[in-house]
Amino acid sequence: MKTLIKQTPFRLIPALLCGAALCVQAVHAQVTLTGTNYTQNFDTISNGLPAGWSVRTNANLTSLGTPASLAGSGTWKSGNAKFGNYASTVGNSGTNYTGSESTTIQGNTTNRCLGIGQAADSTFPGDDPGAAFVFQITNTIGLSNLMFSVDLNMLGVQPRSTTWTIDYAVANSPSSFTVLGTYSDPGVFGTTTQTYNLGTDADNQTSNVWIRVVALSASTGSGSRDTFGIDNFILNYAGPSIPTIASQPVSLTNAVLTTASLSVWSSGTPPLYYQWFDGGNPLSDGGNISGSTNSTLTLSQVVHTNAGNYTVVVTNNFGSVTSCVATVTVVGFAIAPLAPTNTVASVPVTVGLNFIDNQTPVTAVSGTSFNQNILTDANISGSASCNSGTATLTPLAGSNGVVLVSLTASDGSFFTNTVFPLMVVPSTNILFNDNFDYASGSVTTNSFGIWNNHSGPAGQMTVTNGALSVSLSFDEDVNALLVGQPFDTNSSTVLYSRFNVKFTALPTAIGAYFAHFKDATASGFAARVWASTANTNTAGTFRLGIGNANAANASTAQFPLDLSLNTNYTVVTRMIPSNGICTLWINPTNETDPSVTAADAVTNPITVVSYAFRETGGEGKMLVDDLAVGTSFDSVIGTVSSIPLYIQLIGTNAVLTWSSSAFALQSAPAVNGTYTNITGATSPFTNGIDSPTKFYRLVH
Repeated sequence: MKTLIKQTPFRLIPALLCGAALCVQAVHAQVTLTGTNYTQNFDTISNGLPAGWSVRTNANLTSLGTPASLAGSGTWKSGNAKFGNYASTVGNSGTNYTGSESTTIQGNTTNRCLGIGQAADSTFPGDDPGAAFVFQITNTIGLSNLMFSVDLNMLGVQPRSTTWTIDYAVANSPSSFTVLGTYSDPGVFGTTTQTYNLGTDADNQTSNVWIRVVALSASTGSGSRDTFGIDNFILNYAGPSIPTIASQPVSLTNAVLTTASLSVWSSGTPPLYYQWFDGGNPLSDGGNISGSTNSTLTLSQVVHTNAGNYTVVVTNNFGSVTSCVATVTVVGFAIAPLAPTNTVASVPVTVGLNFIDNQTPVTAVSGTSFNQNILTDANISGSASCNSGTATLTPLAGSNGVVLVSLTASDGSFFTNTVFPLMVVPSTNILFNDNFDYASGSVTTNSFGIWNNHSGPAGQMTVTNGALSVSLSFDEDVNALLVGQPFDTNSSTVLYSRFNVKFTALPTAIGAYFAHFKDATASGFAARVWASTANTNTAGTFRLGIGNANAANASTAQFPLDLSLNTNYTVVTRMIPSNGICTLWINPTNETDPSVTAADAVTNPITVVSYAFRETGGEGKMLVDDLAVGTSFDSVIGTVSSIPLYIQLIGTNAVLTWSSSAFALQSAPAVNGTYTNITGATSPFTNGIDSPTKFYRLVH
């Protein structure tokens, strides 16, 4: 009798020595999947393990284990067969076995399974725990939706039981595994069929995919161990598919300088590759084109030369598909963006207009004002000729603030517009003037370029109901350029700022600065106005201070006045560019009113170009309004005609009356003392004459 050994490219079929002799088993090469399924019934394992299958000992959570050998044929109750070739639970006639069948019947059964009789002897270490049945797949390139079913056979029911874990790994040399489920000893002979889905993690993988049935924990109980086997392993999967397009790109009509986006929705075995074409010519990223090799093609700021017939070819490793044609039509023209401009009240200002990509001459320009109290529509005039035009704007006498202006141009059939801000100041001594009369929302967006972000997340500082909202909850810093800037350290100009502020939440004791003059960098600051609860005499109040240094230190000069929440205060600062010294007033009417001047050293004097507000933790929450920056105290405060304050003795009360609700009543304990607003005081105001001596004044 001769023993034959046959060699194939995938496996070695070893010699099989009958009886109890050891059957030497080579580790077979992995399986390369084809079609849409793989089936293994183990009926031929008398010739050796099928390709891709191995049995192992010493397996654990991080290791496949050590390759082992089949011990030949075994019986269900032999208890010492180790890994072997066993009869399955169904006989040749299709009848379910009971588990009591004889050795002869088991040996004559052609329906085989791969099993193990775990043992506790030194000749077979590492099986309890550590025994594993392992299936190795070369890769899953082009395959998806992998799921398998397997018969888990309880063959020899014994007092000692093992729990088996079903898991998988994706790697050429795996060190971790994903658990799919477990199988515990049911205590009776028979088959349990279980189904598992590997999920998307195993789809289209270039690495090996491993599937295991493994004993990760030691058997429980005492006495002999179970005999366990696996059978009828069926793996199903979706095979590779060429790309298909589920949603075609849609034709577009765009005005000049708008953005056109073409998208395709496709499916197929990944990876998918995209290439967009214009009239059959392949596109590449650059200029106003992006996404030429993505599912979405973006044409930013289109012009007429971007008009065309666009297609996309979607490709994978198995084929390609071409989309329908999407036509991009470009119409009209655009007005070149206009920068913010400024003028003095009642003084006309003319802005030049340039028209972009107009194919026909532009013939008309008209305008609309967003604030008729500053600039009326009637005071906007315009003209155009071919590729350029002008618009003249004349703000009303006595007006001030920022007004948004919309200019519309037409070539007779197409109309387009642009919006820009016009800042109107009451005199040439005013360098900036803003009442924050923008739509509620981001101040940098809704001011159309008056305010710009220089630090922190853009869009956080907002306008709320006509006031600038500055909050400790956010971190944006914004600034606005001054007319006539820069003001360098050789300048003889003195800079003043004025704004109204109402705090709605207290700062911390240390506090933080929230307003300042700024240079052209993101960190050159001066005249930092600070808010803090330090040194207050009354709980629930705060104070303001100012510092000279271009550094984030606390103020060195604090105004000695407790301020209340939800109360409007007028804050004035002075900054002298030539020496950097800064001064602060609260609710002043003239420059000789009480003030504080910063005492810290001037470090790194700056060239001023803008005024800024800052959001940061510690500063509290506030609403800022009526900002003015100028070159004199009177220019930012304004000239206010005085009105008389009348005092009349009525009974035991002194009654104060005045004629204008625009004025606030203030009091002080001494004529030259610190005056504070009397909250809620309106004319007539009654004060008992037996109260401590007070001095009163009206402020605007």
